[in-house]
Amino acid sequence: METKNILTDFSNYLIYKRAMSLSSCKLYTKEVERLLFLIPLEDLTNDKLQEYLINKNVKPRTLCRLISIFRVFSKFIVKEYKLKPIADNIDIPKLGLTLPKDLDIEVVENLLASMDENIPQELRDKALFETIYSTGIRVSEAINIKLSDVDFINHTIKVLGKRDKERLVVIGDAALSLIKLYITNFRNKYKISTCNTLFITRRGKTMSRVNAYKRLQIYAHRINLDKASVHSLRHSFATHMLKNNSDLLVVSELLGHSNLKTTEIYTHLTTDDLQESYEKAFG
Repeated sequence: METKNILTDFSNYLIYKRAMSLSSCKLYTKEVERLLFLIPLEDLTNDKLQEYLINKNVKPRTLCRLISIFRVFSKFIVKEYKLKPIADNIDIPKLGLTLPKDLDIEVVENLLASMDENIPQELRDKALFETIYSTGIRVSEAINIKLSDVDFINHTIKVLGKRDKERLVVIGDAALSLIKLYITNFRNKYKISTCNTLFITRRGKTMSRVNAYKRLQIYAHRINLDKASVHSLRHSFATHMLKNNSDLLVVSELLGHSNLKTTEIYTHLTTDDLQESYEKAFG
């Protein structure tokens, strides 16, 4: 079987049967393409895959990612081609948990205060970063929020997370006020015909993660803050919630974690649960 056909079948399998995003699909198929370039599928075995991984000589975290990808590919060839599995005997190495350093509440306040609301771009940035800290959503989720996703009456935002899973998150008064101000003083001044996302550039395009990261560095530099990242705002949200005795499961729901067993428990949570826990921490 030709590699090109295998990759096409695998790509379709990822998108239509595993509901994987296009970016993840490209990553998976690219790694499988590299593997099949050296070892044809008909010659691929557990031992040869293990040898391939050893010869890659990559860092443990990268190795874990590759093993996860090839485990999915193994399931694919078993299910679709009725072949023997190729990744059954390969264990994923254990990694120490690494999280970005959370920021003290005072530091977050100083960071946000360094953004001048009278400057359109900085008003947009403040609305964006306050939204991330106020909700705990990922930067990739924040930059893809649509105008119609924001419910100003019920103080919620509809978020599209990993694998296109929707969830509802609670947002505070400060963030909502900034969003309203940003829409009036920045966004509505641009004639946007096709872009319906909330946070846009001066050219009327959706902001990118790289752009958001670079903008945050400007403000971090202003207050002499080292090693600040947009994700540290999300991590700070979770840390501050838990320090204020918020329920761990509620925090996980707000963060959009996708562990299957935990998600089954999350389905019993209501919007009222989220609102109550949110107000305990930030009300």
